[in-house]
Amino acid sequence: GGGGGGGGGVSVDLTTVSVGDVISNYLWQLRHQAMDGGGADGSVGDVGGRLEVTLMTFDITAKGQPNGKDNSGARRDLAGLGEEEQLELQGHRCAGCGSQLTGYGLLFGKNYLPCRYLDKLMCRQYCHNDDHRVIPRRVLHHYDYVPHRVCRAAAAFLDEIHHCPCLDISKIAPDLIAKTQALRHIRSLRLQLSYLHDLVARAKFRQGTGLLRKSLAGRVHLVLDTELYSMHDLQQVLSGELADVLSDSLDRLSEMARQSPQCRKWLTDAERGARISGELTRLRVEEKLLYRSLLGL
Repeated sequence: GGGGGGGGGVSVDLTTVSVGDVISNYLWQLRHQAMDGGGADGSVGDVGGRLEVTLMTFDITAKGQPNGKDNSGARRDLAGLGEEEQLELQGHRCAGCGSQLTGYGLLFGKNYLPCRYLDKLMCRQYCHNDDHRVIPRRVLHHYDYVPHRVCRAAAAFLDEIHHCPCLDISKIAPDLIAKTQALRHIRSLRLQLSYLHDLVARAKFRQGTGLLRKSLAGRVHLVLDTELYSMHDLQQVLSGELADVLSDSLDRLSEMARQSPQCRKWLTDAERGARISGELTRLRVEEKLLYRSLLGL
């Protein structure tokens, strides 16, 4: 493990840090940079672009430049090239290990396969096992859940981040929710659960927060940030399983909070603008109506 810098630093065992942890931490920094007004120049607009490059989630449309970016942006459209052009671009070398790629034009005997995640040609000897995975950008921009060929490194990376809530739909594919009824339904359920979680947390109703944590199997991002998804979440959106989980959690937590004297007292005190835990708490009219609706009052 590496030692922390400076006095009193905490030692970190780097062998326990996963790729998913790194991506989650990076995403957290990007989002908070945006909330704080961006970087040193105050710009926020590049946050989504940096995240797209990190996760390969930018939309590759057709031949030419994806999203209007040219070579200077280091984002060429490789998927739009023919196989021969791609081989020429790579110098007939594997994009992974650099070994010679041969067999172009033959029905059988090619020693390479395409990686649809990286949009590169990779050798079959070392870098490609003909694995197939669902590609995040295909889901986000084309609602395509079909598994595509990916190289060994891409397959390992996608497996590592499968449960990591690192896909911020509002930044990567802002039109997706508007075009997809299932996602709009999920967003509505997540918003309701978020407000209900806020209520039970502010009322310090630990049974309620515990129930929510258990029913969501630890996926607290589903209520703490309604725009973040993992690939696992998105695949459950398609199957309908996520909607069932969220609906059941909402029903159970609503009923538990409704029967809780602790929650009802907190709501009554907050409505009166009473002092709660030493702080003066007031609710806006819309908050009162929302909380009462969630509790069925």
